[in-house]
Amino acid sequence: MAKKTETIEVRMSPDLKLELSELSKQREQPMSQVIRQLIEQELSSAEAQVNPTGDMIMPVKLKSQLVKWGGSGAAVLALA
Repeated sequence: MAKKTETIEVRMSPDLKLELSELSKQREQPMSQVIRQLIEQELSSAEAQVNPTGDMIMPVKLKSQLVKWGGSGAAVLALA
Protein backbone atom coordinates (compact mmCIF):
# COMPACT_ATOMS: atom_id res chain seq x y z
CA MET A 1 0.00 0.00 0.00
CA ALA A 2 1.42 3.38 -1.04
CA LYS A 3 2.01 6.08 1.54
CA LYS A 4 -0.41 9.01 1.40
CA THR A 5 2.13 11.49 2.75
CA GLU A 6 5.88 11.88 3.07
CA THR A 7 7.84 13.48 5.90
CA ILE A 8 10.66 15.97 5.37
CA GLU A 9 12.75 17.96 7.81
CA VAL A 10 13.19 21.70 7.35
CA ARG A 11 15.85 23.72 9.13
CA MET A 12 15.17 27.40 9.77
CA SER A 13 16.30 30.21 11.99
CA PRO A 14 14.53 30.68 15.33
CA ASP A 15 13.21 34.04 14.08
CA LEU A 16 11.65 32.47 11.00
CA LYS A 17 10.13 29.71 13.12
CA LEU A 18 8.61 32.37 15.38
CA GLU A 19 7.10 34.14 12.33
CA LEU A 20 5.71 30.82 11.13
CA SER A 21 4.28 30.09 14.57
CA GLU A 22 2.58 33.49 14.66
CA LEU A 23 1.10 32.97 11.18
CA SER A 24 -0.08 29.53 12.24
CA LYS A 25 -1.85 30.99 15.27
CA GLN A 26 -3.47 33.75 13.18
CA ARG A 27 -4.81 31.16 10.73
CA GLU A 28 -5.70 28.73 13.51
CA GLN A 29 -3.91 25.97 11.60
CA PRO A 30 -0.99 23.68 12.48
CA MET A 31 2.40 24.88 11.27
CA SER A 32 2.73 21.88 8.94
CA GLN A 33 -0.53 22.83 7.22
CA VAL A 34 0.62 26.45 6.81
CA ILE A 35 3.93 25.26 5.35
CA ARG A 36 2.15 22.95 2.89
CA GLN A 37 -0.13 25.79 1.79
CA LEU A 38 2.79 28.18 1.32
CA ILE A 39 4.70 25.61 -0.73
CA GLU A 40 1.64 24.80 -2.84
CA GLN A 41 1.03 28.52 -3.49
CA GLU A 42 4.64 29.04 -4.48
CA LEU A 43 4.71 26.05 -6.79
CA SER A 44 1.45 26.98 -8.48
CA SER A 45 2.57 30.58 -9.06
CA ALA A 46 6.10 29.75 -10.20
CA GLU A 47 6.77 28.89 -13.81
CA ALA A 48 9.17 26.04 -14.44
CA GLN A 49 12.19 26.98 -16.47
CA VAL A 50 14.39 24.73 -18.59
CA ASN A 51 18.07 25.34 -19.27
CA PRO A 52 19.67 24.71 -22.70
CA THR A 53 20.47 21.08 -21.79
CA GLY A 54 16.80 20.40 -21.07
CA ASP A 55 17.21 20.12 -17.30
CA MET A 56 14.61 21.72 -15.06
CA ILE A 57 15.72 24.84 -13.22
CA MET A 58 14.12 25.61 -9.90
CA PRO A 59 11.92 28.67 -10.32
CA VAL A 60 13.78 31.75 -9.10
CA LYS A 61 10.98 32.74 -6.73
CA LEU A 62 10.98 29.31 -5.04
CA LYS A 63 14.78 29.17 -4.91
CA SER A 64 14.98 32.55 -3.18
CA GLN A 65 12.35 31.50 -0.65
CA LEU A 66 14.14 28.23 0.10
CA VAL A 67 17.37 30.16 0.63
CA LYS A 68 15.50 32.51 2.99
CA TRP A 69 14.03 29.52 4.84
CA GLY A 70 17.47 27.93 5.11
CA GLY A 71 18.76 30.32 7.74
CA SER A 72 21.49 29.20 10.08
CA GLY A 73 19.24 28.06 12.91
CA ALA A 74 18.71 24.49 13.96
CA ALA A 75 14.93 24.43 14.34
CA VAL A 76 13.58 21.36 12.59
CA LEU A 77 9.98 20.75 11.51
CA ALA A 78 8.59 17.45 10.35
CA LEU A 79 5.83 17.70 7.77
CA ALA A 80 3.25 14.97 7.91
